[in-house]
Amino acid sequence: MNPPDRTAVYRVSRNGHAMGEHDIDRIVELLDSGEFLWTDLCWTQGMAGWGPLTQLRGEVAAAKAFPPVAGMPMPVASGRRRMTAPPPQAVSLAATPAGSAGWWWIVGGVTLGALVGLLCSHFFPTIVQVDRPVDRIVEKTVEKPVEVVRTVEKPVEVVRTVEKLVPAQLTEEQKAAEVFYRRFYDISSHKKGSRLLNLSDRVKVISNISGGGTYAFSEGLVKAKVEAAFRSHGFKVLSSESKEYPFNVVYINGVFLDSGTNPGVSVSGSYGIEIAQPIFYVNSFDASAPSSVVIKDGDIVLYEKSGAMIYGSYRFGEIVEAYSKVAFEAASELRKANDN
Repeated sequence: MNPPDRTAVYRVSRNGHAMGEHDIDRIVELLDSGEFLWTDLCWTQGMAGWGPLTQLRGEVAAAKAFPPVAGMPMPVASGRRRMTAPPPQAVSLAATPAGSAGWWWIVGGVTLGALVGLLCSHFFPTIVQVDRPVDRIVEKTVEKPVEVVRTVEKPVEVVRTVEKLVPAQLTEEQKAAEVFYRRFYDISSHKKGSRLLNLSDRVKVISNISGGGTYAFSEGLVKAKVEAAFRSHGFKVLSSESKEYPFNVVYINGVFLDSGTNPGVSVSGSYGIEIAQPIFYVNSFDASAPSSVVIKDGDIVLYEKSGAMIYGSYRFGEIVEAYSKVAFEAASELRKANDN
């Protein structure tokens, strides 16, 4: 930091009223006393225009850091510079006419006195310092009272809204599915099944008879006899396309072959009735996430009965009766299981 320029004189103004001309040291004093404000305007030679005293913060700091020392010029009284007198002019002592010699002596004496006065004032200056001239200047120039506006900050109450997380409400179907899923993976809640379960009063009859000897009897008649046996025990027979659920599946199984030597003379084969329950299931030991558990479908065999026969050319009608008898026994067993 360098010492400030103490030769610069600043003009100070507030609200359009002049407050005098001052050097930097006097401005420091008036700022410290509160008579000058940082918002007051100032200007000096070399500045582009008027500006607040805040732009002199660097000079004020330098003036405080480097106070004036002895031997330096004193501050100018009342903010005015002391003007330096011009150098004295040489007086010509040329000869004059004899008639005006008396006047020249008078002029010479006055000039000599003036020169002596100038020299004394130059080497022994008398500076008159007026104490606090700014007070009178301010009293004369400030005509309107300064309105002080106070900003009162009103505390604002901040209301915080705490959102309470409410768990999503499950539907009755979702609750039931959750209970089923939990019970399915709880091995201790499982029960041993039996061969015949109390499942449904509905059945679907599906024929699985095959072989080259099926020409010896009517497969449609066999299916009709089987359906009649289950209807007689109170079961509703569904079509294969029906969407009603649950239901039992009645499979008509059989394989009949022709001897090949004399068609229509010798046919042999096996027959049977099987009752199954279609199910969907997953592996209860699968620890995968529910979204990736594989769901499978299949049949649980609840009941089956079968037999084998060899027929001659005149016994083909007994095949249909054999199916009817086995179907009647199967329907009776399924009815007992449902009634229990």
